[in-house]
Amino acid sequence: HLWRFTTFDPPGAKTFNANTGMYYGWHDIRGYDSIIPRQYVNFMNRIADQSGELLYNRIAPLYQAGPNPYAVLDNPLLDLLGVKYVLTESVVPNAATWTKVYDDGNVRAYENQEAFPRVFVAREARIAPPSEQPLLETDLRQTVFIEEQPPDPAALIPAGPAPAEAHISRYGVNDVFVDVNLNDRGWLVLTDAYFPGWKAFLRPFGGDESQERELTIHRADGAFRAVYLPEQGQWTVRFSYSPMSFKLGLYISFLAMMTSLLLLLWWGWGRYYRPESTADEVRTVAKNSLVPMGLNLANKAIDFAFAMLYVRLLGPEGTGKYAFVVAVYGFFEIISRYGLGTLLTRDVAADKNQSSRYLTNVLALRTLLWAVSLVALAGVTAGYWFTGVVGVQEVQAIAIFALVMLVANWSDAFSNLFYAFEKMEYPAGLSSAIALLKVTLGALVLLWGWGFVGLAWVALVVNVVQLVWLISL
Repeated sequence: HLWRFTTFDPPGAKTFNANTGMYYGWHDIRGYDSIIPRQYVNFMNRIADQSGELLYNRIAPLYQAGPNPYAVLDNPLLDLLGVKYVLTESVVPNAATWTKVYDDGNVRAYENQEAFPRVFVAREARIAPPSEQPLLETDLRQTVFIEEQPPDPAALIPAGPAPAEAHISRYGVNDVFVDVNLNDRGWLVLTDAYFPGWKAFLRPFGGDESQERELTIHRADGAFRAVYLPEQGQWTVRFSYSPMSFKLGLYISFLAMMTSLLLLLWWGWGRYYRPESTADEVRTVAKNSLVPMGLNLANKAIDFAFAMLYVRLLGPEGTGKYAFVVAVYGFFEIISRYGLGTLLTRDVAADKNQSSRYLTNVLALRTLLWAVSLVALAGVTAGYWFTGVVGVQEVQAIAIFALVMLVANWSDAFSNLFYAFEKMEYPAGLSSAIALLKVTLGALVLLWGWGFVGLAWVALVVNVVQLVWLISL
């Protein structure tokens, strides 16, 4: 039911208690609530005074009061709200607007013939703060009031009188889909509450999310949502409630849970693990396989949670650029490592007395391979730059990842040394701690607006920390 209702009560009567309509899926403009947005209170104050009910966390019904108790039913803001029905114990004489559709002798229902649909297209927008918007004196079917300058200057030029159609094709708690048929530009108004967590996306009718582009949502008429549609044609507008505060809170809670779990495992390992208990081969294999495997799965879960966050913050374009940079880095990292880690593990395991010599040789070879790869990487990056494939940010990120490559290769060599001494739990545990550090710093730089270049700097910092930590062990 995409209409709304309210009650019209004589003093002392409670015809249909607020919130009761929720049992039937009815949308009530009244209600008891612990949190009521100020914008809605201000809007409702233009219909009827709310001061007497707010003390009880309540938006009031329409009361029969004053010299003309029925005048409130003719308030045009009830029409804008889409109040289609009024329940009352009284007889309503406003026959021109309200038609009686139900009467059981005790309660009557009247239908508002002037109620707006939940969604419609206005021809023009005007800018004014909520307190100065002349809502009662304006044809709100044709004009919508917004509070900020729209990105497109043409949005304030009134559209022609060509007809426009809009209807809701799907209405959910967190998503609303509106199909629009425009013969000119226009402002799509959805008379649901405005809130910063809502986003709007425009796509051709019948298209999918890959064809969408984001629209700016404006607070309309002091309380609702409006988006500017710049072109004629058939479109679908998707409103989606996706507040960053909720996602960030969920992300932080997940990191806290993973940190607590890892600390618990670290405490349990220190309390119950004894080196002599791994004397037999079965326990040694279990220690060196199950522990790294479990921690690696935890790392994947952490990385997956972070991916959901950075995709959201970077957006499709930024995510694509970051993925391209990582792909270029990954290709040259494979070349610079050249399988030397496995060689180091094998040779040191065979002769542990030569570990220092083997480690020095591998570090030297990897540094040499890195230098050679660096020249090739610079050439490839220059080629992409001159052909216009990459921009300044991608070049900056690739340059930072070039340094990451050297530090990561050194860290990998030290990790392989631990593998040779059958101490695989050390680099595995360290990798989990580093994963938590990486995603924590990554979230901070993204929230600060540093983009994927900031993520590249984070990769460099955490790899340096990992290298220093491995050396200290």
